[in-house]
Amino acid sequence: MLSILMLACTAAYAQRRAAAQQEETKTFEEAMTRMVEPEVKVYVRPKVADLSITSPQRQYYGPYTYKVKNTLTEWEFENLKTRALYQATKEADADVMVATIFDSYTLESDGNTLVIEISGFPAKYVNFRNFGESESDFEMAKWVYPAAYSPQAKEQQRDNNTRAVDASK
Repeated sequence: MLSILMLACTAAYAQRRAAAQQEETKTFEEAMTRMVEPEVKVYVRPKVADLSITSPQRQYYGPYTYKVKNTLTEWEFENLKTRALYQATKEADADVMVATIFDSYTLESDGNTLVIEISGFPAKYVNFRNFGESESDFEMAKWVYPAAYSPQAKEQQRDNNTRAVDASK
């Protein structure tokens, strides 16, 4: 029984040794495969809206006063301007303030009080729709993204398409 086990172990060792010698004699080997990953392409049509300015005249809001510490950091100052803008937008019953101008100052009598006055054109978002449902959307896109619709951009796109065709030959 022991001799059969020894014989089996010797045969397995010889087989492995022969396989290892075969691999050692290779001078060149190349393996190649093509991997194809499934692609999911999603095209999102953005939601767009028009702005309806509620007043043709610039409107004035404030003054909004805020108590500040001895020093005011730039971040704190920007935060207070944002708070004042929020209050003005809320007062105007608007969604956004167009062409906003901020007038910020401290009082001579109290250097720890920051006063912010705001002016602008209050506006509301109207006519929500998917981009492309109206012909005017494409005209608007030419104004918003002029570089994409310039003759140079069209020429560049044509060149890219030509390169793609030439590369496939």
